[in-house]
Order: sequence, then structure tokens, then C-alpha cells
Amino acid sequence: GRRYVATPLSAPDFVRVAEAYGLPGIRVAKKSEVVPAIKKAMKHNGPFLIDFVVEPEENVYPMVAPGSTLAEIIDDPKKKIEVKAKPKETSNL
Repeated sequence: GRRYVATPLSAPDFVRVAEAYGLPGIRVAKKSEVVPAIKKAMKHNGPFLIDFVVEPEENVYPMVAPGSTLAEIIDDPKKKIEVKAKPKETSNL
């Protein structure tokens, strides 16, 4: 019973593609690997590829909730958004 918003597609091994072009690359599959990978890339003089593996169930921000518009993008789920209700229109009948 899980609902997915996309079709899983296979992709090439981007780290190997980068290496084929003479560029260094690294794959990040755990949260604990993110900061060290970014530091390694920042120390490198030139292009450096980081392939982030993200699980389909993971909430990735910014995102647009189903049925919402781009104007309703969620960029920080911890920040409370206050929506002001429109005043009710009264009829003068």
C-alpha cells in the first residue's frame, strides 16, 4: 500500500561515467557520508561529481505536495505556515 509519485527508472552508474571523462566522483548512500563527501569535493580543484542515493520514501525538500501548485512549495517542513482565512462574504439580499 505505498503511494509513489514517480516511476522508478534505472540510471547509469554516474560515478563511472564521471571517471570515464576523467572526473573524480563518489557515491553517497548514508546520511553520515554527506558532509565528508561535500568536504572532499570542495577540496578538489575542478569538477567533482557526488551521486546522492535517495530512497523513494524519503521526503526531499523543496517539494510540492500532491494537488498543490508551485506557489505552494514546501521548503521547510518544520516552519509553520500561517494561512489566513478569507472573510466570509455576506449577501445583502
